[in-house]
Amino acid sequence: MQLQFRRHSTSGYDSNKPDSVLGRLFAPVFFMFFLGMGLLFEVLLVREAVSEIHRRSWPVVSCCILESSVRQESNSESPYRFAVKYEYQVNGAAYQSTRYQFKDSGSGDYAKVQRLANRYQTGLQTQCYVNPQNPSEAILEQDSLGMACFILIPTVFVLVGAGGIYGTWFYKSKPKNQKAALPEAKGKT
Repeated sequence: MQLQFRRHSTSGYDSNKPDSVLGRLFAPVFFMFFLGMGLLFEVLLVREAVSEIHRRSWPVVSCCILESSVRQESNSESPYRFAVKYEYQVNGAAYQSTRYQFKDSGSGDYAKVQRLANRYQTGLQTQCYVNPQNPSEAILEQDSLGMACFILIPTVFVLVGAGGIYGTWFYKSKPKNQKAALPEAKGKT
């Protein structure tokens, strides 16, 4: 008859104990959600930043403001919009556009929108940016690149998700109170 002794750690960690099935299933799903959402928003933000950088290469063309006013829309948190219409020419063909910026959003500040209408008064000769692949698309001003800073936020989610998946699937921790084995002293004479 042979007896087997099993060492138990006082820390509560037992290397022979199987991991919780629920923990092994739930944790990766949770971290995959983090990873997936982080990647989704990362792709959307990078795509928008690349588009904005591409628009910065659009050629500048002379244009004439035909109409300029403040338009009020009801049932909106940003009810005031800058309404503009301008005309420009590309390769001898005349075009018109009503776009101030590519992402034209309204404002809750009437004075701010009125300053734009005053700046781009009817009859003003100014410059606009024209899409070389589609000359019917033009803007008066470039959008800010400030949103490119937000690319770092989804990166945190990607790192947490990827690190969590790695940790739950591949990382095995060592018992906390395990002492390092000391080499035995060789025989003394």
